[in-house]
Amino acid sequence: MQKYIFRGLVCILAAVFLVSIGLLADYFIDSYKSNKLYGDLANQVQQNRPTSSENVLVTIKHPDTGEDMQILQEYAPIFQQNTDLVGWIRIEDTNIDYPVLQTPDSPNYYLYRNFNKQDDKHGAIYADAAADVAGPSDNVTIYGHRMNDKTMFRTLLNFQDKAFFEAHRYVYFDTLTEHHIYEIIAVFQTTADPGKVNFAYNDFVSGSEAEFDEYVANCKELSWFDSGVDAEYGDKLITLGTCDHTIPNGRWVVVAKRIT
Repeated sequence: MQKYIFRGLVCILAAVFLVSIGLLADYFIDSYKSNKLYGDLANQVQQNRPTSSENVLVTIKHPDTGEDMQILQEYAPIFQQNTDLVGWIRIEDTNIDYPVLQTPDSPNYYLYRNFNKQDDKHGAIYADAAADVAGPSDNVTIYGHRMNDKTMFRTLLNFQDKAFFEAHRYVYFDTLTEHHIYEIIAVFQTTADPGKVNFAYNDFVSGSEAEFDEYVANCKELSWFDSGVDAEYGDKLITLGTCDHTIPNGRWVVVAKRIT
């Protein structure tokens, strides 16, 4: 009897081991495919980027409407691949170098879909559905997953380290027609748990001077470091958010204001 029990346990452990190996293999395959997709897109952009920092616009036919539109030269090829593209975000010396997508009628469409609209646990970097990226709104919130392979917005958690923060104070966020640089004003941790929220970091899009000032004050109050940079009504902000697993339903947030 004991022999049969032992054999049964061995079979069960072997099955668990094989399933675990299969899941691990799937994870690495998915990670490779995602990295290749976004790496290829970044290479396309780099190859088409002008040598100067000027806004070089080209006229193309909108793939969906057929109407003429102007777009930055480097983003024209990938916009024709996906018209949900609204911008590009980059932080120097990090792996954050991604297209930013937006679907106003389906706010979380890209939560688990990639740039090619295929199912993908990495998802895509995408803007809050309520934001006006081109306008822009007073604040544009941008979301990305915290991936264990250190892709997407995983690097944002590095801003918990002051030395990293000091060395990476700028975020480059382009719209389809203009290049822009943002300077970080606050980095902080919060939670999305109902009833436990320090404040709803992703609710503010546009508002009165009082609402803008309150948003900035909340961000700076929670900030892990004093950035020495403030923002006043009329400044344009971006808020980058990703998951933080150190607290229940945690979020790690980086807020920056446009300086060019």
